[in-house]
Amino acid sequence: MSLHQFSAEWNTAEDRIRLRISTRDGQEFRFWLTRHIVAGFLSGAQSLGIELLARQHPQEVAQAMHEFRQQASAQQSDFSQAFMPGDHLPLGEETVLVTGFTLHQSLDHVEVEFKTASGHQVSVRINDTILRGWVELLDKLQAMARWNLQAAPDIGVIGPADTPPLGRVMH
Repeated sequence: MSLHQFSAEWNTAEDRIRLRISTRDGQEFRFWLTRHIVAGFLSGAQSLGIELLARQHPQEVAQAMHEFRQQASAQQSDFSQAFMPGDHLPLGEETVLVTGFTLHQSLDHVEVEFKTASGHQVSVRINDTILRGWVELLDKLQAMARWNLQAAPDIGVIGPADTPPLGRVMH
């Protein structure tokens, strides 16, 4: 499914981030993201970005380019537009807990598959710019929550011996 809009907020009572996603066909999904899931997502997105750049550049250059792109994205991000809820809630009105996710890079997009505690799997197709926007927003929210997360390459990412086909990061 193709993303239309997203919104996220830190809920102090739950100590979780609530991510809302609306799709171009009018669906809305509501997810709870725990500290553990956010740490893995930030790390996985960073690893994926560097891995893709390292295909065409030396590792050190890929790392620097990734950091530059993330900083540029942070400066250009505009989170001022109001979230427009979807008309249809396939998982119901309640926000569901995300227990895992998969990031997969294709030629022109990133596929993010969320796995929920209720047994659902929801796959969203986004571009690299949107992925960087998610990283920026989640990083700001985790800082607000004082989770003190660092997007380190070794948190929540499959190790080299277990690495699936290129472009796939699991948590």
